[in-house]
Amino acid sequence: MTWIHGTSEDKISFFPPLHLQRQAWALNVLRSENVTSVLDIGCGEGSLIQALCSPSPTVSEPPVLSTNASPEALAEHSFIHVKRLAGLDIDASELARAASTALPREDPTAEPSRWSSLDVDLWEGDLGQFNEELNTYEAMVALEVIEHLPQETLERFAPMILGEYKPRLLLISTPNFDFNQRFDREGEDKRGYPDPTGRTSRIFRHDDHKFEWTPTEFRSYCLGIAEEFGYECYPTLIGPPTTSEPPPTPSSSHATNACLFRLSPIATRSSRRSSRSFRTSSLPFLHPEDPTTTSPSQHHLVKRISLPAREEAEKPADEEEIRELLRQTMRNWKVGEIGLTSVWRELAGVCGGSIRELVKALGGWGNVPPPDPSSSMLDSTEWELEKESDDAELVIRWKLFVAPEPMEEDSNGWEASRLSSWGIPVTSGISRVEGEEDMDTGGW
Repeated sequence: MTWIHGTSEDKISFFPPLHLQRQAWALNVLRSENVTSVLDIGCGEGSLIQALCSPSPTVSEPPVLSTNASPEALAEHSFIHVKRLAGLDIDASELARAASTALPREDPTAEPSRWSSLDVDLWEGDLGQFNEELNTYEAMVALEVIEHLPQETLERFAPMILGEYKPRLLLISTPNFDFNQRFDREGEDKRGYPDPTGRTSRIFRHDDHKFEWTPTEFRSYCLGIAEEFGYECYPTLIGPPTTSEPPPTPSSSHATNACLFRLSPIATRSSRRSSRSFRTSSLPFLHPEDPTTTSPSQHHLVKRISLPAREEAEKPADEEEIRELLRQTMRNWKVGEIGLTSVWRELAGVCGGSIRELVKALGGWGNVPPPDPSSSMLDSTEWELEKESDDAELVIRWKLFVAPEPMEEDSNGWEASRLSSWGIPVTSGISRVEGEEDMDTGGW
């Protein structure tokens, strides 16, 4: 149970909603880091998994940008191409919801719609239990998870994730305690739930939270585990409210603490520590003398699905075939200029899912070189590509396009135009479909 915040009754609200801001932060990091396998720790009903299951519009390839585009621009304009995805949660009912609503449906009779295959596993179990099946995921994500962990599980969190699995990346988020004061209403008691552990006099946002840290405490925790297990860490804050009122303190500007951990280049997977090696005294408000009272449960595979890639993925047709389909499309649409994203759906298959193949077939642009002139039939005067900036859409111009002649309007005016547009022959004076008097129009 959580107390209501961010509603019309409060002076604090969020747009987009706070959970979507956290998810967007994670997705942006995963995209910029070119991640291909992800484990969602504490996945719940599968909101992040559902987002990561969404197919990319292209195969995995660098984005089409200007030749002087920065590495940051390359990362920003890339798509996420996850090929292996897993969720881990201790709550069987949440996993059941994730399996029924978050995962794409397997249909062996349907044509694949993805440009990359995707394998998804859902696991039930305690994150304190090592699972060899989870040992090769490139990135692990735990959004709003650690504050729910009892002390004995929290003590195992960093040693297990960073010490045993050692993913290249770990992303975590947890509430910023300093922000809570902004939810309080004047003249009312503090809103929320007293610390259930009795370690502090703090009021938390959720009745199941075992702790809530200030940015300073969170940063201290992150720096400690990063140093212990050979990671670089980048703490940040997420979730500014929509209010124009300034925060009472700098540390209360955002609602969520977050951190990206990146495996240090000098660290190796062979340098793992024991899952009980971390110093409990480094955790704020926790007590080294508190004993471990439970044993982690074994993991149980709840659901596994495999989604194949499209047969034509990374198998582009001949360049002239690509150009001819583009000509036909632009003739049908009666346009000589079009944005690449508008026409991509029509051309994706013949391009093997590669936008770069399309750009190359039209003469190249920016970081896409032109085709080899010795083997290409490209007429350099036929096509022109333009992009005002790396943030703008690439525009395709067919310079040889001839606009169709305007339709001659006869005495029937709009009726003649309407019928001819549906392919119905129009004669002078009267528009008629052959056998019109015999047609049964009752169904209209």
